[in-house]
Amino acid sequence: MFPLSLLNAATDNQILIELKNGFCYNGLLVNCDKFMNVNLKDVTLTSKNGQEFWKLNSCYIRGATIKYFQVEPELADRVKDDDGFSGGYAGRGRGRGRGRGGGRGRGGSERSGG
Repeated sequence: MFPLSLLNAATDNQILIELKNGFCYNGLLVNCDKFMNVNLKDVTLTSKNGQEFWKLNSCYIRGATIKYFQVEPELADRVKDDDGFSGGYAGRGRGRGRGRGGGRGRGGSERSGG
């Protein structure tokens, strides 16, 4: 199971998110995107020492700041096991293939300027 598929399945459910800086957000997951950026509503924010609490109507959390998230255990059973990432990058031809261009260095290239 991949974190993004679990996060998508957790929409409209209670979720706890701890950030890399130690702050914890506990609220209802409104939505998330492929970068794990999330929107929460009815949020309780807890300081990293656990002594201070704030109530927020809604908040936005950038995915790169998330240390981990926790959902209800029965939610994991509802998530289907998928075999990969569906990020839309496949087939773009931007890898290390042998596309157009002569390549680097010396070699027996058919594109010699003779």
